[in-house]
Amino acid sequence: MQQNDLLRLFSWHMLDAAVPQPACELIGAGSYTICNSASGLLTTSPGAGVGLALYDKLAGVGGIGNFLLAEPATAADERKSDYYVSSGLPAFIEALVAAGAHRQRLVAVVAGGSCLVDDLFNAGDFSPATQVIDAALAILERERISIASMEVGGLQQLSLLLDAENWSASIKLIEGVREGSPAVQIKQPSTAAIEEAIDGARPIP
Repeated sequence: MQQNDLLRLFSWHMLDAAVPQPACELIGAGSYTICNSASGLLTTSPGAGVGLALYDKLAGVGGIGNFLLAEPATAADERKSDYYVSSGLPAFIEALVAAGAHRQRLVAVVAGGSCLVDDLFNAGDFSPATQVIDAALAILERERISIASMEVGGLQQLSLLLDAENWSASIKLIEGVREGSPAVQIKQPSTAAIEEAIDGARPIP
């Protein structure tokens, strides 16, 4: 499967899966937004990508980022730097610091890595979702940013919400499916199949 196909498959949910509440800013896939205490609510739906709420409560600075893939596969893909954890997440962190956040006080809430493509799940191919989560966690560890909470993996679509008024972040399950989507029968993988898929994970060609 080509990288462009993955981008399309993993970003369909941004079109109609989550409807933000009034006065709630929706952060799209492949982007991040910085906010302050007067910004209200930010939300995103990371799907198979990774969503991160980062904030420094004392400085009153935070934001949400939504990144689709771990890293670009080709030099041409590097132009879309905010799509990727490898380039987008460091840029997000630096933008927070530039806005007044203290790097050592940043706290993260992490969501995403869902397997939303039935064929991939039934084939035991979790590699794209696994890679994007692992890449994000590695950068958070390198930057010594603590994780307050995290919910990743599985089949369910999640939303990530940041309340800038009191600097709290939450992860919620999005109920229902897209209108018109056919019902599907999903074969639950065994523990051995999951472990084998993880061991066989490789970078996207």
